[in-house]
Amino acid sequence: MKDVIHVCCPICKSWDWHKISDDYNGSSYSYGKGLLGSALLGPIGAVAGVGGKTKRIVTYKCDKCGHTRSYNQ
Repeated sequence: MKDVIHVCCPICKSWDWHKISDDYNGSSYSYGKGLLGSALLGPIGAVAGVGGKTKRIVTYKCDKCGHTRSYNQ
């Protein structure tokens, strides 16, 4: 992903942004899916929890006024 976005700042109308954080929220193992898989298919089904999805949140900051904007990816 780029370190810059091409979106006008809603506060100061500047086009200058830079990336300040790139976080991953959540775990790669879903305990709910693992429990369901183990109940249906036994120990092999517990591996189904690995299919849990992580969310990537990228935050940008306006260079002019400091306004921040986050995007889920």
